[in-house]
Amino acid sequence: MNSIDVSFIDYEEDFYSEEEIQKLSEKVLRQLGIDNWELSILITSSAYIQELNKNYRGIDAATDVLSFEQERFFSSDIYYAGDLVLSPAEIKQNTVEFGVEFDDEFLRLLIHGILHLSGMSHKGYEPDQEMLIKQEEILTKIKGNI
Repeated sequence: MNSIDVSFIDYEEDFYSEEEIQKLSEKVLRQLGIDNWELSILITSSAYIQELNKNYRGIDAATDVLSFEQERFFSSDIYYAGDLVLSPAEIKQNTVEFGVEFDDEFLRLLIHGILHLSGMSHKGYEPDQEMLIKQEEILTKIKGNI
């Protein structure tokens, strides 16, 4: 069984509930065949994610999602995967830029972050990369079941 902790810092707008985010995350993990993961998800403002991006990546700009992998160790059959940070304000900007629905883009970035925590990576955003193809496949499967 996965353990998914969701929290909100510096974010007060109407948004998905903790339980809704946990359910979406569980669907992603199921699509990946992942069990016994411990994962934390933080929903926050553009300013807060920008500070994290500056401090941990040296990039002084807000972003939509950050992933922080743990040291890849197991304890009592639990895999401590790491932390995801998502900024709904930045995700909303993506919806305008890419012409997509907010729910789809939020789920896409949740999947994206989880794929990073599972060890996948990409260079740039050319859509023919393995990770980005997998991301879109999972998005399509989950949307088909919602």
